[in-house]
Amino acid sequence: MSDRRRQQRVQYSGKAYVTYGGKCHSDRVLDISEHGARIGTSSRIRAGRSVRLYIPLPSSAGWRLCFIDGTVVRRERKILDGGEYAVRFDAGPSPARRLLKEFVGGKSR
Repeated sequence: MSDRRRQQRVQYSGKAYVTYGGKCHSDRVLDISEHGARIGTSSRIRAGRSVRLYIPLPSSAGWRLCFIDGTVVRRERKILDGGEYAVRFDAGPSPARRLLKEFVGGKSR
């Protein structure tokens, strides 16, 4: 998957629950920024799909569950492991945005 992001991204090795269309999957978060994430998956999900991600993130107050809405903007299929997709998070201030900013800012120092 080509790198089209303009924001600082950090590696993340953990799971996220991804919900869409009445379904819930546990997928791998590969990296994350304040504005999006790259997700490894074995599920079938298409570009244009609205999703909600639930991602546990460490914070100054301990582990916090970050839930944030977004849209799948790219999908790359791979034969052996299902592939990966990119999610652009919906705009606007939210507690999840503040948590993401703290996490990404702390990792990029």
